[in-house]
Amino acid sequence: MQAGVADSSGVWAGVREAASSSRYLGAMLSELELESFADGKATLIGPASIVSAAQTKLTDLEQLFARVTGRPIRVALRAHEPAAAAAREAPRAPAADHPLVRQAIEQLGARIVAVHPRSRPSGAAP
Repeated sequence: MQAGVADSSGVWAGVREAASSSRYLGAMLSELELESFADGKATLIGPASIVSAAQTKLTDLEQLFARVTGRPIRVALRAHEPAAAAAREAPRAPAADHPLVRQAIEQLGARIVAVHPRSRPSGAAP
């Protein structure tokens, strides 16, 4: 183990610093959080899209942890709970309150028939 890397926050800071030589890994780790670190296992948590990308770099992540700690570390990835993400979203105003919708109603005599949520790219978190 490197000097000064005795606790999980020190390990996490060391891993993020070690990843700074790779723009891709550095950017990915900036979006993830260290949820737990014990018994040779590190669990990272973050947005589903970042977790999906991190799955493709799992070996690189494990090598970063091993370089910082001096021993093999297994990395597990977990996406934030969808309910938590939904709770963080701002409540939406009714469609009739949107200025462009009001303008269409006034100028064209339009009426709202249905409101559908925007479609999300496949694999994106709700």
